[in-house]
Amino acid sequence: MKPGLYHIAVVTLLLLLPACQENNPVELAQYPIAEPVEVILPRESDTTVVHNDTTVIQETTVDLTGLIQQDDDSYPGTVLVTDVKSDVGGARTRLAYSRILLRDVRDSLQVKGNFGSYTGYGYRYLEVGKARLDNTEFDVVEWIIQIKSLTLLPITLRAGFFYKLGYDGLQVGKPITYMPNHEYVVSAEGKGQIGAFGLTIDSPDEVTLLNPRPQGLVFRDEDLVIRWAGRPGDSVQVIISTYDEARGRALKPLMVLRASPRTNSLVFPSKLLKLIPTNAEGRFMLTLVSANRKIATLNGYPDRVLLQAASIHNLLISLR
Repeated sequence: MKPGLYHIAVVTLLLLLPACQENNPVELAQYPIAEPVEVILPRESDTTVVHNDTTVIQETTVDLTGLIQQDDDSYPGTVLVTDVKSDVGGARTRLAYSRILLRDVRDSLQVKGNFGSYTGYGYRYLEVGKARLDNTEFDVVEWIIQIKSLTLLPITLRAGFFYKLGYDGLQVGKPITYMPNHEYVVSAEGKGQIGAFGLTIDSPDEVTLLNPRPQGLVFRDEDLVIRWAGRPGDSVQVIISTYDEARGRALKPLMVLRASPRTNSLVFPSKLLKLIPTNAEGRFMLTLVSANRKIATLNGYPDRVLLQAASIHNLLISLR
């Protein structure tokens, strides 16, 4: 009797079972998972802003805060807890800081001179009273804007106060150490129109870029696979900015990828790399921002407040 299809299937299965039961090592190809991403072309202001005949120098802090102009427009108030490390100039530097900053967008600063009053030099900052990060009291810092003009004598504008701890890349304050996976409590007693408040935010893992490497060469006609160590926060941003060689800082963000990745990698597509303007040096700053974010409301403050804890890693790349 010829073996039927059933018998053939059984014999085949019996032959396959011993092979399946062997403890042979299995290697899985490591392909980056295609994550849904939001592409943002930042509407950053120029670093030099001219109002009539008056020049105001503005500094970007995207490499220190992970915030772009759209964030600044959406959230007049910010409460930040941040860890930053940078691989620039052949050495790694790092800093940690926290700040409370509440802008009153209904109170624009004015400059009065012989030719009238000018507005648009910024806003006033509101006091919140004695404030703490966990049990550490914030330093209170006065926000001062200095303006030089061809027709006016140098003018100093006192714009109010903000609260900080640690070194934010601009000014040294009372030192703090960033603690990953820690529930931070930011509290204040309140002052003036601002009532007392207490906010909590969980800090994400510290992230460290694995690819690209510092001073790495990136080709526009190839997808850039960005990998990092450390569990990502709720939101991950990859920001490519022009670079100020003299100051060793990001100058102007050009493109942002924003995602909530399930893995420790994102793909920066070649078609987007080709849209980044060229420059003579070919060097750009790449910033990885891993953050947990909340939107808060404060008693007496009419606008939304962004509460963010973030780990940031900056490095330079050469884009060809």
